[in-house]
Amino acid sequence: LVANGDVDTYPVDVTVPDTVVTATLVWADPPGTPPVPALDPTDSMLVNDLDLRVARGGNTWLPWVLNPADPSAPATSGDNLRDNVEQVRISGADTCSYSVSVQHKGDLQGGSAQPYSLIISVDAPPVAGSLLIDEDFAGGLPAGWGVDTVEGAAWTIKTPVPDDWRLDNNTGGDGLFAMVDSGTAQTLTTLRTPVLDLSDYDAAVLRFKSYFFFDFFEIIAVDASTDGGSNWSAAWENPIGNNHTPSQLVLDLSAALAGQANVMLRFRFDSDGEPQGNLWQIDDIELEVFGPMPTPGALPGPATAPSPGDGATGVAWNASLTWTGGAQADSHDVYFGTTAPLGPVDFQGNQPGTSFDPGALAPGTTYYWRADQVNAEGSLKGCTWMFTTLSELPEVIHASGFEDGEGG
Repeated sequence: LVANGDVDTYPVDVTVPDTVVTATLVWADPPGTPPVPALDPTDSMLVNDLDLRVARGGNTWLPWVLNPADPSAPATSGDNLRDNVEQVRISGADTCSYSVSVQHKGDLQGGSAQPYSLIISVDAPPVAGSLLIDEDFAGGLPAGWGVDTVEGAAWTIKTPVPDDWRLDNNTGGDGLFAMVDSGTAQTLTTLRTPVLDLSDYDAAVLRFKSYFFFDFFEIIAVDASTDGGSNWSAAWENPIGNNHTPSQLVLDLSAALAGQANVMLRFRFDSDGEPQGNLWQIDDIELEVFGPMPTPGALPGPATAPSPGDGATGVAWNASLTWTGGAQADSHDVYFGTTAPLGPVDFQGNQPGTSFDPGALAPGTTYYWRADQVNAEGSLKGCTWMFTTLSELPEVIHASGFEDGEGG
């Protein structure tokens, strides 16, 4: 609970770059004065207005707010004056020390402390992958892909016919698409990818858009091979259906394909030896691969204890930058500039030491800097610190006690 006139603070340390930090504050507010009956009144009912803030150095993050004059508009961040639930969310948080605070405006009702609940979560960043396949058929049948047709209709690349239930791109994609236009003919045809090398990856996810119109017991399937197409097994199969709406299919193929060097995929339409089956369309095929992930604890820890301190003001024009190196760090990639976020143009080089001389600094200027920690396993992105230099030189006081220009 927060007492009248107090500020409660909670430290949060982020040790993994690009983490998502979320702080949510909830309190049971004392009953307010009901407004005069009206349609969607905008009168404030809040009695004890608590405030949630997240701060680091010279940066402060504010909670989400809605505009009561336009409640359908997206939320923005600002000072929430209306709700007894507040949330601050930082996406892509640096490896820094943050401070979450709870305080209040004015005086609490009756001078009594206000109980509240505060939930702080620090979630790992989304894992970024690489697309080995990213195909929308804009150029027709992709190079290295093939069609194998045993009987009936073959896979073809189609130009959409607008508003046609059968020949428009009904997958949810747009432009050209791949299609089996069986029309109840006895059909067995496959659309296959080239051989793919997944030996360096720990995970693989296949995504594609699909639209099918079936009759009885036909099969649409995704098959996988790990020996370059000599042998196949079904990774996904839909043996029956009559789905007239676009679908987005997401298949985790990690167990079957990750670490394999001769992978192929194929999309199989099989009327099961009978004159049945209508059509299947697919588009926007993506095969995303992930890894390998660094061994836990193998990367260095983050740099700490910056000097000048994060958010410092009045910094001398000849200041040097120092920090404490992270655990297991062998060297440091230094970034320094006047805009955030820091980019490649701000890279000052790799060095073994934990100090950096930026040269003469401009007066009254805000600078941003960070020290990424590096070892043989890779690098760990550091916290982006900031400081502001003196606007002008201070007056010099001599030992005699007289300022420059005075007699003595």
